[in-house]
Amino acid sequence: MKNVLLVDNHTYYLKPLQRLINEAIVGCVLTTIKCDQIKTTDFNSYDLVVLSGGTGRAVIITRKFYRPIREMIMEAKVPVIGICLGAELIADAFGGEITKMRVKRYRNIPIYFVSKTKIDPGTNPIWVYQAHRWKIRRLPEMLEALAVSKDGIEVFRHRTKIIYGLQFHPEVIRPHGQGADIFVRVVKSIKLNTID
Repeated sequence: MKNVLLVDNHTYYLKPLQRLINEAIVGCVLTTIKCDQIKTTDFNSYDLVVLSGGTGRAVIITRKFYRPIREMIMEAKVPVIGICLGAELIADAFGGEITKMRVKRYRNIPIYFVSKTKIDPGTNPIWVYQAHRWKIRRLPEMLEALAVSKDGIEVFRHRTKIIYGLQFHPEVIRPHGQGADIFVRVVKSIKLNTID
């Protein structure tokens, strides 16, 4: 995997995310574009598309704004990883249910793997950093939940396409945070081009 497209949904954590991608995929060529440039980008010419977290626009309230990214998700012939808002975009594009939480999270939380795959580190719980107000409450049949928290679904994948969602920020390192490890495991599973 060499050519990686990072779609910046106006994340606060752009630099840490770029650094995480470069560390996880040594020697990759990373191209970063703003989310409103996706309709003019040949995303299928990349080896991987990463959708960042975002600020200011909730997925289910501003679906029209995110239509080009939703279409890209549905049409992608290359692997896609969605982070936080990016994960919400994937879940919503396939018909999942996203709901507003009572409080906005800005902290490490425990998540629990419920499905044994190559990205499961083998210990529960795993601590990851969240910074969001929305949760993925339900997934459609074509998406499989891999890890959950008390808030909702935290890690999922498409059953037949190479598409993953991480409803947290693996690029944000806090004491005892293990989100970056999950991202690296996802990247490694994509490199193997297998669904286990």
